[in-house]
Amino acid sequence: MLSDRDREALDEIQHQLLVEDPNFGRSFEVGAHRLARQRWYRRRRAYTIAMVVLAMLSVLMLVLGSPTNALVLAAMAALLWERRRRPGSTTPQKT
Repeated sequence: MLSDRDREALDEIQHQLLVEDPNFGRSFEVGAHRLARQRWYRRRRAYTIAMVVLAMLSVLMLVLGSPTNALVLAAMAALLWERRRRPGSTTPQKT
């Protein structure tokens, strides 16, 4: 995380770049959006993998005769599902 002073200095540099060469300055914005989108997709994939593993463990616990553990694991998978699909979570922005 940048301090307020560093953030202001960075904003000033970006502003100067946009004034001097708009295309060069915009190339940084495109790269930043691409990185944010990749981060979002990786996070979404991690949630999906965790949900699948928890669901499989839940079924295994149910087969092994432990319904309480199966219920806990299924609840954890449901919470991950809700977190993964919640609107307003860090979703990629359209550019």
